[in-house]
Amino acid sequence: MKKRAKEWIKYSKLDLDSALKLLESPELIQSAAFHCQQSIEKSLKAIIEEKTNKVPRTHDLEKLYGLMEVFTMLKMIKIRERQINAFDQKRGCFAV
Repeated sequence: MKKRAKEWIKYSKLDLDSALKLLESPELIQSAAFHCQQSIEKSLKAIIEEKTNKVPRTHDLEKLYGLMEVFTMLKMIKIRERQINAFDQKRGCFAV
């Protein structure tokens, strides 16, 4: 794992630990929710960092999650291309 991605994970865990501690006091539930959001954001940024080295400057979880969906689609396309190429090679064809 890349160094910067590990740092995002470390800070994500700190936010999660903070949220769990804050949940011990019912009057601090809003602060706990904030740290949960921060933990999720940093986890998503760790994955983006690992895959692209280009973490967007945003706190928008939907935007960050949308990037994750793009990674998933690209991975599925690459897998499908490899399957098609392997099938064509077995049949003696060449993919164009």
